Amino acid sequence: MEQNERKTLYFYLGLGYTGLLLTGLGALRFISIYHDKTGHAFSLFAFMMLSAYIRYTERKLEVGSKVKFLGKAAFVFLFFLLSLWLYL
Repeated sequence: MEQNERKTLYFYLGLGYTGLLLTGLGALRFISIYHDKTGHAFSLFAFMMLSAYIRYTERKLEVGSKVKFLGKAAFVFLFFLLSLWLYL
């Protein structure tokens, strides 16, 4: 794989993780304000489907395990910090 293709790959994976982060934070905010059971279920399933799609894309594009680990660790850390900030 060319260097330019790799940069493009990482850019779009970053966009995917950003979208997943924003979806999760939006769902968390929605649930904390409205306490809606149906909205909670839809948000949970949407979040799970998006994360499954990103995992599938990483596997299909043969992203290295080190990059996957670093990306997921950064995602979890940011999600935790931002969800605490939004919730409190």
